[in-house]
Amino acid sequence: MNNDTFIKINERFLLQAMCILLVVGFIQPSITYATKKNIYRSDKHSYSIVYPTGWERKSARMKNTDFIASSPKGANITIVVRESPDKSIESFNSFTDTELNLLIDNNITEHRRKYKNVVVNAKGLTNLHNEKSIWMNLTYTDSTAFDSTFRFRVLIIQTLYNNKFYAITCLNESKFYQDTERECKNSINSFVFEDRIYPRGN
Repeated sequence: MNNDTFIKINERFLLQAMCILLVVGFIQPSITYATKKNIYRSDKHSYSIVYPTGWERKSARMKNTDFIASSPKGANITIVVRESPDKSIESFNSFTDTELNLLIDNNITEHRRKYKNVVVNAKGLTNLHNEKSIWMNLTYTDSTAFDSTFRFRVLIIQTLYNNKFYAITCLNESKFYQDTERECKNSINSFVFEDRIYPRGN
């Protein structure tokens, strides 16, 4: 991959990550909750995800936000999907581990520019439904979008598939994060690219 292409991909990815956090920061849990397992399916972006029992889907407030679910305990799962600026790169499978680790580090740098007291709890490379992906678990303080200051913890998983960036975040106040961590991870683990299971045209 040439350097100009990588820089373009990197800049778009960082912007995406910051938009996600702006969205989830404003979501508040509803007083009515679903009573069964919930499956969200996006025909437009060819994926599905199971969100936890008792969590409620919310309306997206930003153009590229495809899915939001909120828990009674204040957590949010959000999925943002954006078109890749370079159609010649279909997935992160064409990225080296070094390039993916650089994406992670640059994401963290951008978080440190925007939020206070960023702590990197963990980070690394993984797979999202067999697609090469990056992930970060961060804690930070945000006082820019609220009347008071909040300390958040967020799990972010990002991948590139079929020329689209997919970013899944699970966010909660840090003191409540462990209360919903397992539900969030189980939901993320349920994520599938449906065109792999049900190819279009078949």
